[in-house]
Amino acid sequence: MATPLSPLDPAPRRARAILDEHRSLGASVASLTQALDAASAPALQGWQPAARATWLAGLAHRLADLRAKLAGHFESEERAGLYEDLAEADPGRARGAQRLLGEHEQLRHGVERLQAEAEAGCGDLAGLADRVRGLLRDLEHHEARENEALTRAVADDLGVGD
Repeated sequence: MATPLSPLDPAPRRARAILDEHRSLGASVASLTQALDAASAPALQGWQPAARATWLAGLAHRLADLRAKLAGHFESEERAGLYEDLAEADPGRARGAQRLLGEHEQLRHGVERLQAEAEAGCGDLAGLADRVRGLLRDLEHHEARENEALTRAVADDLGVGD
């Protein structure tokens, strides 16, 4: 993000900036997905140690990239006060906003754990690949729910909501 968001920025601007960040996270997710798709479960089990080490190093690097981007992104969302805006605009959304905020910590820990596992280089590669896919699904669902909430909030703020 070019300029840091502030709770003093208009809510629609903050929401649009966060939606843009969600789109930019897609590159990291696509890179991880590509690495996972390149290694099917049967192929992973037959890999020689050098190929295994190379794949794990690449996976760890991609997870580190995602981890850094998520840290900045989550900090930006939290600092911008968007969750407070969602709850304030519609008290019925407060619980959902808090749940989304809580998911940040779960996703942070998940990517940290998987990065450490890839860096350690031991264990079942197919299982690791499945766990990374699960994290990416969780992240995708999280971002989709945030996008929906933010889009609805912007529409309501602009007077075009239902």
